Amino acid sequence: MPSITDPNTVKAIAREYCTNGRSKEKALKAVGYADSYAESGKGALLYGKDGVKQAISEYEARIEVKADVSQAEIITKLRLYAGLDAGLEGIVIHTGDRLRALELLGKTQRMFIDRVETDAGQERELTDQEQAEAREYAAYRLRRGLVHSSDIASANVSPEQAEKAG
Repeated sequence: MPSITDPNTVKAIAREYCTNGRSKEKALKAVGYADSYAESGKGALLYGKDGVKQAISEYEARIEVKADVSQAEIITKLRLYAGLDAGLEGIVIHTGDRLRALELLGKTQRMFIDRVETDAGQERELTDQEQAEAREYAAYRLRRGLVHSSDIASANVSPEQAEKAG
């Protein structure tokens, strides 16, 4: 098993975490940790260590420089496409594109994620069935007026479900 005291292991964890969709389990498995360790929740504790946090920040900064675009610039553009800021007068942006921009903005703020936290403090991915049930519940709440229509994107409701609800 890799050693967290090895700087190369810390850098590898940061690299894998940043390049695989920010999945802690997948990153630990890719670096060489046992599946049982990565999935047990003990592996997630490594991300609380200062060295790992710093390595992730450094890796993200290098990616930002290589991409020649900052996170702030991307968020600014997404806000424009979502219609939250003025600046795209005369340009037609379709509803689906606006909803996608809102969804991406929500994801940057971790407003909704497709994982649940268990009683033991572990996270797991939602199954397709659980995701479908969550969407149905969100659509039900929208129909009943328990959720404002402006919260559709953060409720993870598809445009078709929103139209049925509205």
